[in-house]
Amino acid sequence: MNKTTFVLILFALLFSPLSRVYVQENKKPLWPNLANELWKINKGSYNKWPPNSAGEYFGSTAYTYEEYEDFWRHFLAQTPQITWGIRSYVSYALYYWFSPEARKNSSAGSCIPALEMIENFTEKGPAEMSRILLEHHKQDLQNFDLYFYLVSSCVRAAAENQNIHLRNVVVPRLRALVKKHDFLSPVAQNDKKKFPLLNTYRSAIYNIMAEAERENPELAKELGFPAPHENIWRKYRVIISDNNGLMPRAFEIIDGIFHHIPTDMHQLRLITVLEYLDDYRGTYAPYRMINIFKKNEGIHTENGFLKDVPPHHSDQFAIVVVHEINHNVDASWIDSQKQLSDKKKEIIKRAGRRSANYIRDLGDGFFENSPQEFFASISNIYFANTIRTLDLGQERCRKGFRTAMEHALFFVEVYSRGGDAAPTFVLDEHGTLTRGKDLKLKRNKDGDIVEVQAPNKKFFFTWSHGKLATCMSL
Repeated sequence: MNKTTFVLILFALLFSPLSRVYVQENKKPLWPNLANELWKINKGSYNKWPPNSAGEYFGSTAYTYEEYEDFWRHFLAQTPQITWGIRSYVSYALYYWFSPEARKNSSAGSCIPALEMIENFTEKGPAEMSRILLEHHKQDLQNFDLYFYLVSSCVRAAAENQNIHLRNVVVPRLRALVKKHDFLSPVAQNDKKKFPLLNTYRSAIYNIMAEAERENPELAKELGFPAPHENIWRKYRVIISDNNGLMPRAFEIIDGIFHHIPTDMHQLRLITVLEYLDDYRGTYAPYRMINIFKKNEGIHTENGFLKDVPPHHSDQFAIVVVHEINHNVDASWIDSQKQLSDKKKEIIKRAGRRSANYIRDLGDGFFENSPQEFFASISNIYFANTIRTLDLGQERCRKGFRTAMEHALFFVEVYSRGGDAAPTFVLDEHGTLTRGKDLKLKRNKDGDIVEVQAPNKKFFFTWSHGKLATCMSL
């Protein structure tokens, strides 16, 4: 037998119907085999990720959507105490590890079983729900985090034209759930003392609906949200879950801030105000959400500038909203663009631990240890007074701390969206955000900003190997 004949025979054996039947008949059933592996993770039995034994199933393309749906229905119903280990592992296994072909059925198959867990739990009523939610909170269990994660992730995939049929199942069932139970209504002011964590649970349902129906401008109105909430949704596709605690002025401030931040830069779907919702920190909503703090808008002010420049006081409530939205700009806009993401990491590394190297001083090592706060922290001053932020960077640069100006210019770079202009803002003591004349930018051949023309002032910069070398203003 020559080599060519051998190859043809081997090919025929591997891809014959007999071979496919053999593989199908000898694959291990998901239930209970995969469940046993996940339960080991639930008990903390694994020290390396991903555990190969569970990966044998999640990494395989041999299992159908129906098989996974049957598995998840059994597994969720028979796992009363889900730990953070399994919550974390499942999120990676279904949406990050393994091939897209392998992940497709394992993730889609989890959607309806998780939705059923939410529906069945909601039937218990507010008193029993709160009792169980509080008990899970005390034990740091992740059951409801996982249920909402699975449904929300499925809906997000549907929004990207995957498993659209599942979104068409989830949406009417969640609408029916809200309509059936008064405590899920947007106008219900549930007593957070009597029903702990119930409002947080309701917020997670809104989070899924906002993701699933983000193209529907009438969603908030159809669900029965009050007019201020409806206005924010209609304009920006963001649900505000505050247990109807925010005052009208707060919505005006939020509206004014969102008006100046392009929606595609933050991709938010939900804002919570936990002080009005619950006495327990946390959320079951996994995606595209922020929490803002209960503040008396227009009453308290703060100055975020270092003493190198005159102070500028802005409304504290508005500053919190700006800060939190820019956390999502960081996660959605910056981290999705490798060049920006790499540059952010580079300038934090270059500034190091010394607080004097930063344009915001929150103590030595703060931004090195908490890099997720870096960009949002700069937004506190950039939105408060953009020109003063550049003045501060210039003054710090003059004193030898050039990295501080790099931080200001990075913020300009992000909000320029790669163009030749960037917005300027002033946020006053009453929470009114005003946009001024845009900064006009000039760049060198490497794309570094070498000139910023502001109203009545120009800033000039030189760069060496990607680092700011000199800075001056006229």
